[in-house]
Amino acid sequence: FISTLVRDCQQYQKFGHDLDQVNVVIVTHGLALRLFLMRWFQFSVEEFEATENPDNAKLVVMKKRCVSGHRWYELNETNRKELNLPEWCNAPKNVHMHRLLESDRLEGPE
Repeated sequence: FISTLVRDCQQYQKFGHDLDQVNVVIVTHGLALRLFLMRWFQFSVEEFEATENPDNAKLVVMKKRCVSGHRWYELNETNRKELNLPEWCNAPKNVHMHRLLESDRLEGPE
């Protein structure tokens, strides 16, 4: 599903759509949502098993972020806590890596 979503966004961009102005709405059940988040944020099976389904008709929001040319989606902190997701999983793991690299670059060599 994620690869299809990415491919669709690439097609929109190819045809001149500004992806910064595009919103995606996914309507799904709790388990499918948790599986999507597991894949998106790359957390382990153990971390997945500790998560909880959202309440019925609950909105879970991922906001687009852009820093230093890197774009990603972060999970709302309230949603993260309600779903009992790991603390680090408000942003994909590769974003945390970019943040570390960026802070190293800003601080400079010791």
